[in-house]
Amino acid sequence: MVISDELGQSIDQYEKALLTTNFPAIRDALSKHLSQLSGKEVRKGLGNTFTYKKMKCRCGSRSF
Repeated sequence: MVISDELGQSIDQYEKALLTTNFPAIRDALSKHLSQLSGKEVRKGLGNTFTYKKMKCRCGSRSF
């Protein structure tokens, strides 16, 4: 994409249009990237994961 000097002075309109148009693709790419990072951290044991002991709930038969 080429923007002339004249139009380049007011880039806000174009930036907004590009972000609006590309938002779904950007969101999808970022989601995939973060999911991959999260998966790598979990496999390495580096993620923010917590292990809870399994216990019985006193208010019913559900386990937590």
